[in-house]
Amino acid sequence: GNVKTKHLVQWIKVRKAIESNSKKSPDDSIIECPFMNDVCFRFGKAYTSHPGTMMFRGIMENYYHEHSKARSKEEKAAITWTIMGAVERKGGRFLTWDNRGWWVELKDRAQIRVKVAVAMKNYSKNIQALNNVQHSACSTYQFERQDMRKRKRVEGETGDTTKCCSRPADVI
Repeated sequence: GNVKTKHLVQWIKVRKAIESNSKKSPDDSIIECPFMNDVCFRFGKAYTSHPGTMMFRGIMENYYHEHSKARSKEEKAAITWTIMGAVERKGGRFLTWDNRGWWVELKDRAQIRVKVAVAMKNYSKNIQALNNVQHSACSTYQFERQDMRKRKRVEGETGDTTKCCSRPADVI
């Protein structure tokens, strides 16, 4: 088979950038690999399962009700500052993906606060969407069509689903 070198080439590129930057300015923060408590901001779902990002979502869950009850922008901003502080107390950093192929630490606290606020807003939208999903009241729904085949429509069928729930109550 073929040897896949995509990740090796990317790693070499990052190492060269780190080494050339260490000679110029050691302050520039190219991050090769995020730590366990780092929050990774990147489009897509690739880093939603990163431990630091999951910790961040857990902290957002803790402050969700307080944030949703807050009426003023100042109250909501204070909650986002609190979330930032909670991540930083656990040793986490806020990272963003650089299109050149590496992570960069966000240093601007205002920019971090905006990203946390957007993440909280998206989390709120997701929670509201989950609450708006309609669930079937029929307890046999979970057992229907386990063979994953589509049911053939019988002539004269109206699509009435109330028949599935018309059984004795002691069967539940």
